[in-house]
Amino acid sequence: MSDLKQRPFYYDERVLSVAGGLLCALLFHAPYLLVHKTYQNGTAGFLVIFQLIFVFLGLFTTLPLLLSGLSNGLKSLLIGSGVALGIIFLFNPSLLGLNFLLYYIGPVFILVQRGLLSRNVNKDQLEWYPSGLLLANLIAYGIGLIILQSYLTDWTHETAQLQLQFTEQAKKLPSDQQLYYNQMSSMMLSFFPGIMAVSITGLQILLALFAQKILEHKNLNLRPMPRFIDISLPWWLWIALAFCGIGVVAFYESTIGLIAKNVILLLIFAFFLEGLSIIHAFSRKIKNGNFKLRIFYLFVIVFGWLIIIVALLAIFEPWLQLRQRFSKLKG
Repeated sequence: MSDLKQRPFYYDERVLSVAGGLLCALLFHAPYLLVHKTYQNGTAGFLVIFQLIFVFLGLFTTLPLLLSGLSNGLKSLLIGSGVALGIIFLFNPSLLGLNFLLYYIGPVFILVQRGLLSRNVNKDQLEWYPSGLLLANLIAYGIGLIILQSYLTDWTHETAQLQLQFTEQAKKLPSDQQLYYNQMSSMMLSFFPGIMAVSITGLQILLALFAQKILEHKNLNLRPMPRFIDISLPWWLWIALAFCGIGVVAFYESTIGLIAKNVILLLIFAFFLEGLSIIHAFSRKIKNGNFKLRIFYLFVIVFGWLIIIVALLAIFEPWLQLRQRFSKLKG
């Protein structure tokens, strides 16, 4: 792991923090600027190409903050986040800055602050914050975002209005496609807060792992890479799932029912990740486990319904004890 005293000047905490904040603001703001230019000047080919490139690069918006935070600590992250937030508010003093704070800085803060927590097991060994609890913290934050988005935007009313617009657009389609279009648009709208929460959580997890991999390669990491097979979720997620199921049944058409449906979607994502960790543990105990694991992932991509099966493995893990059973197998 990293030795802060032996780093060259460009690895200085302040340099990395400010540079990370500047790059983060650029990656966040560039797609919006290009979209604005495209609407002003028309859809010129080169503008569309640049727009697509910057939209792709926008997926890596928080990577600079994660790199500085995971290599220098929470203080570095806060400095970089402050720089990025200040630039975004300076050039666009609107809800865009609030969105950046909630959907970008919030999850990154949890990943860095929780991820760098440790305690001494003995004189020569540190125990790092468990990956399952770290994931649970992100899920709790995502639940908060779902509730906030559902209430602040009056999503029940907004969904009804948007569905009317989609229904009008569907009338332009052939009659045999209108029903399918309306059903798909209705489902997507009702699950939009949950889809957003899952997308944000999943993306930030991937970026954090990518950042950690880069830092390990450069020997700049403060903590070792978390092991995927160690994911073990806390009990409150099962209780939340049960309450949300009751909420969907009792308040299906209300805002509470909408929130419950979307929280269930986010919880399924969390259980899916734990289910994958169980499958990873099993793959270590069988012959050609890595090859079979790749085949399994291919099947998950092709047959999306397998996500539910994997999530169910984690949901019933407290009773099935699959991880414990697999640990007794001879690898």
